[in-house]
Amino acid sequence: MSESLRKSIIFLTLSLLTVSAFFIRLENFKNSQARSIDEVVFYRMGYQMTKNPWDYNTIPYGMELASRGRELPAYFFQTLYQHPPLFTILLSLSMRMFGPSDIGAALVPLFFGVLLIPLTYFLGRLVSDWRIGLVSAFLLWMDPINIICSQKIWMSTPVAFFHLLSSSCFIYGLIKEKPHYFIFSGIASGLGTVTVYTGVLPVITHAIFAVCYKRELFRVRPFIIGLFIPVLFLIPWMIWNAQVYGLNDIIGTFFKIFPHALTVINSVKPYGLPIIFGLLFYFVFRKRLKEILGAQDKITPIFVEKLQRLLPIALFGLFIIAISRALINSFHLDYMPGTSWGNFGFRDGYRGLFYFAQLLKFSLIYLLSFAALFLYGHSGNKGALFIRLSAAVTLLFFVIWGNYQSRYILPALPFLIVLAAIVLYDLMDHLNRFQHFIPRVALKAFLILFLSFSVCRTIYINLIISFPHQFCYF
Repeated sequence: MSESLRKSIIFLTLSLLTVSAFFIRLENFKNSQARSIDEVVFYRMGYQMTKNPWDYNTIPYGMELASRGRELPAYFFQTLYQHPPLFTILLSLSMRMFGPSDIGAALVPLFFGVLLIPLTYFLGRLVSDWRIGLVSAFLLWMDPINIICSQKIWMSTPVAFFHLLSSSCFIYGLIKEKPHYFIFSGIASGLGTVTVYTGVLPVITHAIFAVCYKRELFRVRPFIIGLFIPVLFLIPWMIWNAQVYGLNDIIGTFFKIFPHALTVINSVKPYGLPIIFGLLFYFVFRKRLKEILGAQDKITPIFVEKLQRLLPIALFGLFIIAISRALINSFHLDYMPGTSWGNFGFRDGYRGLFYFAQLLKFSLIYLLSFAALFLYGHSGNKGALFIRLSAAVTLLFFVIWGNYQSRYILPALPFLIVLAAIVLYDLMDHLNRFQHFIPRVALKAFLILFLSFSVCRTIYINLIISFPHQFCYF
């Protein structure tokens, strides 16, 4: 295939995926009149800010709901809304341009949601090649969680976009040896941080990656600058809060985070966090495992080598057992993931592994992603190693944070999907090189059957759940 033909195929495919995603999701939003309270909150604040840019609170809407007898959290009546204002500012600008309707507001999350598709292609191409990129873009195009979040006036898709943009800039700078891209990475993370505080997760992952795999990055000035840029982005918001509430109140609120995290950790089922922490510990320290154990006279190199091989397999086995119910249900074509307007019964039974179980319920493709998290070392591929770490850190953070809702882990999905595409291509490559004809054909047929079933089931879920768009929590 010529270079020009390949570029044409890539451009046309990405254009088709992105444009079709935009219009399908916009039509889904128009066809449903159901709006969650969070969507109404953001729409109302965006509309307020079209008239007064400093009117960033939910007091009018809170009083309206309170007059109907509805119990509300305290933040509904605070002078400033609890999250940084970038998302609401974007809603306000969109409504100024396209009209003060809910559609004018919905264009913002929709826009960022569809931009995740070509950006995921870019990530896949960076860490592997253009084929991995296109497969990843296609899988994200049909991913139910991305579709659902793009159709709601939530912060999920903007923060996911900035998270992915930050990580892509970091990987590009790392692979191409262009340090100034670390600054662009910090800027993207800063934009995510002033959308919602979890936008800082990319630079946290960058720091962990540097500590564990590439400590010389701490001698690179643009890398250090990139780590601190999100803090600089938050300064105007902190000053605004200090002017309204006072500095002591802000500091007190910050320190409430830690007791909350400890409460969530204590509530997680016994098998949840040990498996996740075990996974994170293994692939952070796996390179040093031989060095640490090799220092013990009674431990032979052969034992260390076997331990390095068996430990991730054992962790993966425990993980599969822990989510076996969700995995088995996911092999039923007509099994639908739970959704609701306020009853969170569908979250029961998994606790710390809720996100993993929920992802499988929406798409079996994530089974390949989990295999990549546990079993694939990506030796020599710093980009693939980084996206593996990014997925694990993001998932672990939201497990600890609690309040399990699928929308929160949207930033992790592009990384998981690229990992799934890499595993898929690796499996096909290994099968193609398999010498025995009958086992090779049988295994390839099984893999194709698995992929076909996964795609059909995901399409069915979209038709039944994602496209009608008649629920809030999932």
